[in-house]
Amino acid sequence: MNVETAIINAGGIPLMAKTGHSFMKRVLAAKPQCRMAAEMSGHIFLADRGWYGFDCSLYNAARIIECWSRRDSLEDDGPSFSSELERLAPSLPTSGEVKVPCAESDKLPFVAAITEAFSDYQCSTVDGVRVRFDVDGEYAGWYLARKSNTEEILVMRVEAKTEQALAQMMQIIEQRVSPILDISKLLNA
Repeated sequence: MNVETAIINAGGIPLMAKTGHSFMKRVLAAKPQCRMAAEMSGHIFLADRGWYGFDCSLYNAARIIECWSRRDSLEDDGPSFSSELERLAPSLPTSGEVKVPCAESDKLPFVAAITEAFSDYQCSTVDGVRVRFDVDGEYAGWYLARKSNTEEILVMRVEAKTEQALAQMMQIIEQRVSPILDISKLLNA
């Protein structure tokens, strides 16, 4: 969520879309005001200079270097690119991407069952289910369970603002999801 917060702080409006190259390209083509898209896997799609958005690491690297070179302060002792990125969107405690084995025919029923298990939470079903966790009315993190488009797996990930929140969220996820599906790979991540 730090990327989402960084987008908001820069005056942008974050938009969630389904994971996958074709889905991202469709969103960028349909929403010309959307200049960039990215996935947790590291794919970045830029829509600028007349392009509707494509995932090309060489082009993206060149554009990022170009934008970085245009910043106001170019003095030698200025911040590095990585330190500035960490300042804008600091790393958060996460499980990382976990691939839970799941037969193709079971993917949608399992995602539906997980969604139902968190029916008392705020959930987004744009791509699988993304469960929002709050502690004492404050945002604490999220849990994602979605079907893979390319493998017989469910992709799961947990991200939290603190290590303590991550541990609490994992306990809740274990209580609610373990009766549905073997998530030992997630719990041991």
